[in-house]
Amino acid sequence: MTTTYTWTISSLPTTKEDGHDDVVCQANWLCTATDGVNTASIPGTSTFTLDDKDTYIARADLTEAQVLEWVWDKTKKADIEAYLDSQLTVTTPPLPWSN
Repeated sequence: MTTTYTWTISSLPTTKEDGHDDVVCQANWLCTATDGVNTASIPGTSTFTLDDKDTYIARADLTEAQVLEWVWDKTKKADIEAYLDSQLTVTTPPLPWSN
C-alpha cells in the first residue's frame, strides 16, 4: 500500500522582534499518515527566530507551504514519516481478560 502524509499547521504564535510586531516564533504542526486503511499522526512544535529565515515576511503574508518549509528545515521530516509508517502497523486488540 502507498502511504500518504499530510502536514498541517495548527497555530503560529508571534513575538515582537527587530521592530516588527508579528514575527512568527513558533509553528505548531501535525503530520498524519494513512495507508488507506490505518491512520497515525504525531503533533510537534518548531521554533524560529528572524535569523532562521532569509527575509522577514509579515505573518499575514505567509502561506502554509512557506511555514512547512521552515518546519522541515528544523525537523527530520523523513524520520517523522518513517516513525508514522511504523505506527501504521501497530494494532490495539482488546485486552485478553476483557472477553
